[in-house]
Amino acid sequence: MPSSNWVANLNLNFRCIDGHSRLINPSHSGPLRVQRPFYPEGKSLAHLYLLHPPGGVVGGDRLQIDTLVSENSQSLITTPGATKIYRSDSKRAYIDQNISLENCATLEWLPQETIIFDGAFADSTTRINLGQDSKFIAWEIICFGRPGANELFEHGDVRMNLEIWRSGLPVWLDRGVFSTESKFGSKFHSAWGLNSFPVMATMVAAPCNQQMIDSLSEQNLLKGSYTISLVEDLLVCRYIGACTQEAKSCFVEIWSQLRPGLLNRPPCPPRVWST
Repeated sequence: MPSSNWVANLNLNFRCIDGHSRLINPSHSGPLRVQRPFYPEGKSLAHLYLLHPPGGVVGGDRLQIDTLVSENSQSLITTPGATKIYRSDSKRAYIDQNISLENCATLEWLPQETIIFDGAFADSTTRINLGQDSKFIAWEIICFGRPGANELFEHGDVRMNLEIWRSGLPVWLDRGVFSTESKFGSKFHSAWGLNSFPVMATMVAAPCNQQMIDSLSEQNLLKGSYTISLVEDLLVCRYIGACTQEAKSCFVEIWSQLRPGLLNRPPCPPRVWST
């Protein structure tokens, strides 16, 4: 486990130049990096992998990622592996992700899971600012503890914020406080909370409509583990379950079905998901 604290920043800017979505002059400080973009679907859409070389986040770390998807550009961003938030001596870790889409821009924000170790204290905020006629699909998959190692999340405090804005107005503000010391009872074991499941996940996409939701086939989806609703033109899918792979499989299936209608593209899973 890393013993020192990191302050890291990463700035990304995608621009469409002659139909080619390019990553323009990315800048960073501290241990945040990106690989060179891939173009498995042609030059109009860039696949990008976010890298965090230390391999995990500890109390006292501050990570900030600012992403601008400029007009008409298209990007898919993911990570090569899980993000780990380690235990600490009550020091908080902070992760801020600010994403802006200009007019007619497209973004798929599809990181792999975040594993929160017992004893972790962390604040995580993802804010997405939508432009006119922009399109996006995003998800976050959170695992409390390490079920494979029989480790529960029994001590700690985690605050998760997901915000979606359009033209300066809020579309979706999702704020959760997950504290083992809560005086209102355990969110982790109560039926109104996680109901003793270690994994929760949220997927959002826009612009969507009821017809898109009705057209989703449940044949390859897990029954009883997820719900889908529509908030104005925002699709919201919630998952609660036993393992991150189930959550990811569910979301990948929905993404695969939504992508042709929403983004006019067949599914093209990033290669790193198969490694």
